[in-house]
Amino acid sequence: MRRSFLSRVAGCAVFFACTAPVRRAPAPTPTPSQPTLVTPPDNLPSVSYHFAPRAHYSILRSDSVITFIGSRKQVQAIARTAYVTLSIESEQGGAFRAVLDSLRAESGTLFSAAARDSATGTSWTSMITSMGRLGALAASQKTLLGDQIAYLLSLLIPVLPPDGLHDSSTWTDSTSVPVHVDSFEATETSQRVYRYTGRQHEFSVETVSLTLQEVFHRSGKAVQSGRAMSLTGHGVRSSHYSLTQNGHVFSAEGRDSLGMSIMVAPESGAIPAFQIGRFRIQLLSGSDR
Repeated sequence: MRRSFLSRVAGCAVFFACTAPVRRAPAPTPTPSQPTLVTPPDNLPSVSYHFAPRAHYSILRSDSVITFIGSRKQVQAIARTAYVTLSIESEQGGAFRAVLDSLRAESGTLFSAAARDSATGTSWTSMITSMGRLGALAASQKTLLGDQIAYLLSLLIPVLPPDGLHDSSTWTDSTSVPVHVDSFEATETSQRVYRYTGRQHEFSVETVSLTLQEVFHRSGKAVQSGRAMSLTGHGVRSSHYSLTQNGHVFSAEGRDSLGMSIMVAPESGAIPAFQIGRFRIQLLSGSDR
């Protein structure tokens, strides 16, 4: 398997002795919690999840990573679409399973057929609550492309308030999830603010809309060619979700930006890197119980 982009950049930095400083914002320290209702709901009917036993989604994710090595700038862009099937035990949640049915490289992106084929068929299991909180995912196998898809599953289903989504609802949440960033095993902690934003029609389907604003922090470690590396980063994410009246995620889209600092001990200083990403999620088909 080819070495990951960030790992190769970190290896190059040893020889260029990069010492570019990186400004660090104070790290948020959220912990998993129950959603907190900030604005009291009115008396309009609420929307709660009624999970379908099976649902098929497409997830498009594109990323651009910019890394500075001394006076040199390196840029890598990647875009891929994953097609996944979700299976949930009951309308109110329970056992959760996702399967990667297929993976497609988008224009300008190349990954080997072997890498694609090895990731296809990967499954992830967990538990999901009636409010949409997804637990830690256990993968049937570990692959670089599969690990990227696992992170997107954590963005698929927003967490709703305990009494459902109402007009004028605003609520907060916090979470901590594992993230695979190239060769780095990292943890992402985030603080989230959700807001109900209205009702609309998409493709003749009546949906309710909500927005999500996040501030997140990542930290992780890796070993490449016997060298210990560490990664820290701070970012923001803005997302928009559309839910059907019967409580299914119909579509979602969002964008995020992340400033990172990579340390390769002990030869080099901080290597600055920046990542800009977008995602789009669409319900392809789902069955009611």
